[in-house]
Amino acid sequence: QEFIDPKIQSLHIHSNNLVFNQEITAIWEIKNMSLLAKAVLQSSLARHESRGAFFRRDYPKHDISSLPQHSFIDFDGNLAKKSVNIIDFKQDSKGDFYTENSII
Repeated sequence: QEFIDPKIQSLHIHSNNLVFNQEITAIWEIKNMSLLAKAVLQSSLARHESRGAFFRRDYPKHDISSLPQHSFIDFDGNLAKKSVNIIDFKQDSKGDFYTENSII
């Protein structure tokens, strides 16, 4: 991060023409992808397990004892977690899925 951030912040356009300037789009995309990559890395490092596409060598096992949680991160890098609301779906004789309270 200490190496990449200054390089990303130093990106600038070489043309004053703002109409159809692909450099502007490319710089926005790089800055946004960098921000997203930081959020994904911080969220995955906060987990002490491997889950889905995120494999950790230091935590190679999937922790089935912990309840599944959503990870949320804000622009200041603050991480929050919220339990996943698990709904039990059933299927009727017509093949429609429903829960206790509604048909889906």
